[in-house]
Amino acid sequence: MKRRVYSKEFKKETVRQVLSQEVNKTHLVESIGISRSMLYRWIDEFGPTSKEKLTDDERAELAYLRKAHKRLEMEHEILKKAISLASRANEGPTGSSKR
Repeated sequence: MKRRVYSKEFKKETVRQVLSQEVNKTHLVESIGISRSMLYRWIDEFGPTSKEKLTDDERAELAYLRKAHKRLEMEHEILKKAISLASRANEGPTGSSKR
């Protein structure tokens, strides 16, 4: 018997139908000719808790964005401190503004 190959889209749609309870699992595995264990493997792979693997480019971009985010947070903290120091410098010894 020749082994069938199913596309990623077909597997995702099958999992979506099963999880949304549009079709009965038993009926589905019989109608498309797969085993229950294969259906459960698809659910593990494409279900809501699955994490599709990131490409190398996506990983690099994620690392870059995380680094940029840290830098921006640090710049934000520095600016907050500078504003605080500048506002204190504008105040006189009694706490009133020098203006």
